[in-house]
Amino acid sequence: MSHNLHNMTDAMYIQHMIPHHQVAVDMSKKILKTTNNDFIIDLAYKIIHNQQLEISQLYHLSKLKNVFESDIL
Repeated sequence: MSHNLHNMTDAMYIQHMIPHHQVAVDMSKKILKTTNNDFIIDLAYKIIHNQQLEISQLYHLSKLKNVFESDIL
């Protein structure tokens, strides 16, 4: 089954996911300044940690040559 229904490329996916993840990091940092909810605090720290790692991975992936020759998407 083909996954080319929306003509999205791997490069487009990465280009969109980096800012998407950055918004999650920014929102999490902002909520930490105002919340007293332990669940939200824990979740925000996890989001910051995980999303920053993924931003780094996506950024490095975007710099690799020939990485976008996949037909996955």
